[in-house]
Amino acid sequence: MHNSRWVIIAGSALAAIALFAPFFSAPLVETVNGFDADAWPAAALLVFPFLAAMAGDRAEGFHRITAVVLIALTDVAIVFAVFKLVDALRAARTARELVGSGSAGFGPGLLLGATLIVLAGCVMSLSRRVR
Repeated sequence: MHNSRWVIIAGSALAAIALFAPFFSAPLVETVNGFDADAWPAAALLVFPFLAAMAGDRAEGFHRITAVVLIALTDVAIVFAVFKLVDALRAARTARELVGSGSAGFGPGLLLGATLIVLAGCVMSLSRRVR
């Protein structure tokens, strides 16, 4: 199997794990995970590269058009993940100002990292001969 496919599968799995990770916590609010923080659309966009990577045991990368479409979808997921990271950091700052304590979890960073890994896999797939 082409190395890019393994990278895409690993990044997609990390994105799925990130949805269960804590995104925000404060004393008066229970810990908010990725589903409650509405971060699932970023992971949902990564389903398409995941399915493309799982389609067949091929030793070559994707066709150029497929790779470009998957890169565009992953770019949208990255923008969404950045917004969720900023959202968690701002919510933590607001909680610290109002209640005195609050923190952003590791979920938004993990989600952003996972989307970047999937992007790297999609870019790797442009070279059809990398093994």
